[in-house]
Amino acid sequence: MFYKNIITALLAIFFATSVYAETAYVSDIQFVSVREGQDNSTRAVERGLRSGTSLEVLERANGHTRVLTPKGNEGWIADYYLTGKKVTREKVIEQETQITELIESKLTIQKQLNQSSALINQLKKDVAGLSSDKTSLEQKLADLNELTLQAQEIVKDKEVMSFEVDSIMQRLQFAEAETIRLKDERQLKWFIIGAGTLVLGVLFGVIAPSIRRKKANNGAWS
Repeated sequence: MFYKNIITALLAIFFATSVYAETAYVSDIQFVSVREGQDNSTRAVERGLRSGTSLEVLERANGHTRVLTPKGNEGWIADYYLTGKKVTREKVIEQETQITELIESKLTIQKQLNQSSALINQLKKDVAGLSSDKTSLEQKLADLNELTLQAQEIVKDKEVMSFEVDSIMQRLQFAEAETIRLKDERQLKWFIIGAGTLVLGVLFGVIAPSIRRKKANNGAWS
């Protein structure tokens, strides 16, 4: 009789628990995980529960609920992932569409990001090339400046040489003029000597016969 009463009480408790067992559903968050503990760092006992999944509530504590999944796994899930009403299929489809659009948008953004990254890499290469060109141009400019300085030195040397050449030319012209003058003086001198010699010759030719005639006359008188 005692055991019969115990069995009856246990059956009553079991049926009472079955009748009043609370059911919760995964809310419009599309995919959630059930974990061993209330911290997200604990191991997941089941992943990827879809919206509308029916979960048996076993315990509630600290904003989390311990549940039993349809696959028989027990674990904790945050209360904001749960709802007391079953999510309608239309809402699930709407959420799935939004998720699909978000995924496509993410892919588009990722593609744009990849293109931007490629553009940035190309710009970096261009900047590196421009830096190299800048260095080359700076070196060429330095070489041109050096050539300019050398040219200026050459011009200065040329001016000095030109002055020296002018001075030499002036001295040469003076020497030529002096040579011509001396030559003219020498010719004049020889002309005078020649003319004097000629005059003396003429005089001698005129005077000499007279002198001889005088001598002859004097000899005859004696």
